[in-house]
Amino acid sequence: MYLRQGFLDKTLQHAQEAGELYRQVGNRAGWAKALNESGFLHAQLGDHLRALVCCEQAMTLFQELGDPHGEAATAHSIGYALRGLGDHQQAIVRYRQALDLFEKLEDRHATADTLVHLGDTYLPAGDPQAARRSWQRALTMLTQLGHPEADQVSTKLETLQS
Repeated sequence: MYLRQGFLDKTLQHAQEAGELYRQVGNRAGWAKALNESGFLHAQLGDHLRALVCCEQAMTLFQELGDPHGEAATAHSIGYALRGLGDHQQAIVRYRQALDLFEKLEDRHATADTLVHLGDTYLPAGDPQAARRSWQRALTMLTQLGHPEADQVSTKLETLQS
């Protein structure tokens, strides 16, 4: 509820509290999800280094648990944090990792979302053609899904062409 209302700091606090509870009771899957969520929220709040710490812990847990969806989501979060740090090349590597996993899992929404973020990273990395390809693929998928974000991606493509 806090996230939908835009209260990232309160959402982060609850994610951290949940993570600690999951850790205390030995629920590693819940702990990993809470770590990834905390990391992504840290990145959204601008603390990209702390985000990486949380997400790397989450990635280790997801790999130990054999949870490819968790790995994909966490690779996406790590890409987001790296992009925030200006490390576009490593962000691209992580987004591609997430993209490969989401495609294998046939998670079309997460695939499209990752393609949008990948395009957002290719552009400042100096590869507008790759950005265009990523956004075009995302736009196709989002349109097929009837997702409202399709309009935003269409605008990005139009801006790139002008």
